[in-house]
Amino acid sequence: MSNTWMTNIQHFLDEDGNIAPIDGPARRIAEYSGVIISCATSPGKDADTHPCKCRRRPGRKKCAGLIETDIDRLTNDIFWQCPLCHDNGRISHWQGTQWDKRKMNDR
Repeated sequence: MSNTWMTNIQHFLDEDGNIAPIDGPARRIAEYSGVIISCATSPGKDADTHPCKCRRRPGRKKCAGLIETDIDRLTNDIFWQCPLCHDNGRISHWQGTQWDKRKMNDR
């Protein structure tokens, strides 16, 4: 069964914009969200040049899927999903974080 992750990345960051949790599940979710943000905002993004591998392990076997991303034009939220295991989510408040790869003039 897939999960749906609703993530406000700011909840995981300290006042300097670094990941606040030192370790554990919160740290891993923050790091994975950062990878997804980077993939979604990389110029000329495509799975061949900017692979964003799924982290799920359905049936204790690593999912072979690559995360697909889209940025909502109205909310600027990043919507993401794995086409194989259907893990998916939404990331908000990512603009200007260390993972935002858009050009400065595109911000």
